[in-house]
Amino acid sequence: MIVRLVIACCLFAFTVSTQADEPRKTQVFAGAFFPFILEQDNQGTPRGLSVDILERVSAITGDPIEVKVYPWARAQQLLKLGSVDGLVGPYRSAERDGYMTYSSRHFYEDRMVLLQRKSEPIPWDGNFKSMSSYSILTINGWAYGPEFEASRPLLRIEKVTTAAQALLMLRNDQVDLVALNERNALYEIRKEAALEEIEIKEPEFRTVVGYFAFPKKQTDAAFQKRFNDALNQLAVTGEIKQLSARYGLAYIGELSN
Repeated sequence: MIVRLVIACCLFAFTVSTQADEPRKTQVFAGAFFPFILEQDNQGTPRGLSVDILERVSAITGDPIEVKVYPWARAQQLLKLGSVDGLVGPYRSAERDGYMTYSSRHFYEDRMVLLQRKSEPIPWDGNFKSMSSYSILTINGWAYGPEFEASRPLLRIEKVTTAAQALLMLRNDQVDLVALNERNALYEIRKEAALEEIEIKEPEFRTVVGYFAFPKKQTDAAFQKRFNDALNQLAVTGEIKQLSARYGLAYIGELSN
């Protein structure tokens, strides 16, 4: 009996040791080009605030994390299908709530704004009900907040794939206004040296926050808990704020959307 007990204990210890020594699977996060949040260098290597944070999370949890860059609509579809383990940077929306679970904390903040040509200013008081006679260009796959979504039936809305395409169409007088976040807007305006042509209208129509997200279709609860615990640690110690400052981004940490 004692011999059997010793053998059983040895087998249990061996099993636990073997499981502990097994390397964890690589968690694949999909994302799209978001200035400062997720970019790629000349070799195609992902970089930006999200990558910095994911590297710190990986160091804390021991989970290898890989980031892949896709068009935004494609990245969301991959998460919806459960083909990737995480998504970089989504805002919350009612539609997304149906197929993704968000990280316990957001990691960046954006002002949602309208862009116009300086040569053709359009009155704007923050109320979309007064904008029904103007065409507004949006980005496919973006979430603009409940106020904008509720006003959609009143608006003349068109869609393009990227912020760069949107700015080009605005400059070419193909649309009256463009709805973007301020971060993307400033990036594109400066990149195209369009400061003399394009301006951001005030006030913003919403302040939103961006999260990491996980698929509801294939839930890895253990990984998500490790991830959220690590993200909370980075927020509490001020590391997210410090990392954000490297990119000239503000991080308040208490906002919600």
